[in-house]
Order: sequence, then structure tokens, then C-alpha cells
Amino acid sequence: MYLLTYRKGWTIYVSIIGIVMFIGGILTLMHVSDFESDPTFALMFGSFVIFVLPISIYFSAKKNFTSNKRLQGEIEYEFTDDKMMVRGNSFSSELGLNETFKIEELKQWFLIYQSKQTANFISKANLSEQELIELRDI
Repeated sequence: MYLLTYRKGWTIYVSIIGIVMFIGGILTLMHVSDFESDPTFALMFGSFVIFVLPISIYFSAKKNFTSNKRLQGEIEYEFTDDKMMVRGNSFSSELGLNETFKIEELKQWFLIYQSKQTANFISKANLSEQELIELRDI
């Protein structure tokens, strides 16, 4: 989730501003720099970006994972020329490949988006070289 969050342009931009503000606030408190006369806002915003945002991402992802038993079990994917079948211990679904929002390849994962916010994560560690090639061709 960190990778998906911190690769977006706005998140990177806000993070850089937060880090600069936090460092500027610290330097102002230490009387090394006069970044601004009252460093309170800079320190609060910087602390939020540096500490609160990553912690909230972690706990949100953990809560989503632990509250959804379907995510915790083994998930099996089967691909045909025109559809993807997904099976777990308590569910089965079918998605037409022409209905996918987008397919994205990351360093360790394939993400098959059903919509802008919903994706199936497929670990590359569990795939053979032939399966990797087939997924790239979709």
C-alpha cells in the first residue's frame, strides 16, 4: 500500500513539502534558521506527513486485510483468452478481461484493476516464467 500511495505525484509533492517544513521548523526552534517566526504549523504539518500519514496507511491496510477473510485465504487465478476466474475458499468470481479497468506490472506484483479503486494482486513469486509472459501479453 505504501508503494501505491507514494508513487502518486500529489503524494510525493505533499511529502516533500512536509519534510521541508518539518526540517525548517526544527531549524527555527534550534535558532539555526529563521524559517518562520512561529514554527508550530510547519512542525504540525511536517509531523502529519512524516509520521501520521504512513501510520494511518499501515493501520488502514492491516484493518482491511484482517477484516476480510477472503483476502487471508489462498486465492487461485485462472486465465482464458477472454476472462479471468478467481477462486478462494468461500468465493468464486469471473471477470471478462475486456472489462478490466487496467493491468499494471510492478516489481513483485501484477495488479489487475476491476475499477479505479479495486484491484486483484497477483504475486510474481508464485508464477512460472511462462505465466509471467502470458500475463504481460494480456
